[in-house]
Amino acid sequence: MIKNKCLTFKIYDSVYAIFINEIYEIITYQNCSKLPHTSSNFEGIINLRGQFIPVINFPNYLDKKCEITRNSLVIVTNLKDMRIGLLVPDVKEVVQLEDFAETPTVKNYLGVGVSENTEIYLLRISDFLDLEEAKNLVEREVLSDETK
Repeated sequence: MIKNKCLTFKIYDSVYAIFINEIYEIITYQNCSKLPHTSSNFEGIINLRGQFIPVINFPNYLDKKCEITRNSLVIVTNLKDMRIGLLVPDVKEVVQLEDFAETPTVKNYLGVGVSENTEIYLLRISDFLDLEEAKNLVEREVLSDETK
């Protein structure tokens, strides 16, 4: 059993979580630079204090379309040697998972936990975007920005 603090967010009736130590910061949503020939899961690239960060539209990834509002947030995660943003409708709270069952064979999820009788799906961030693809997208945006 793993006990750790997680940031939770809700999409419709499901609650998802990310370990706190995987989060760089949380920012309000800002318009992303769209790139052609990318999936609908890819929201675009943001410039965060001079660093280009790819942003994944997490509800789209789950085929749960959500409207982007002024409450929408980007959870900027640390993923190996780069940062990736997850666009979410809103964050809920920081929780300590009580019971946590690892599910290593389920893609995108480390496991399922429980906090205050609520089932929480703990995400495996590295599964949401291929790192090489993310690096290529950022490089493409940097080159595009340099030619302007």
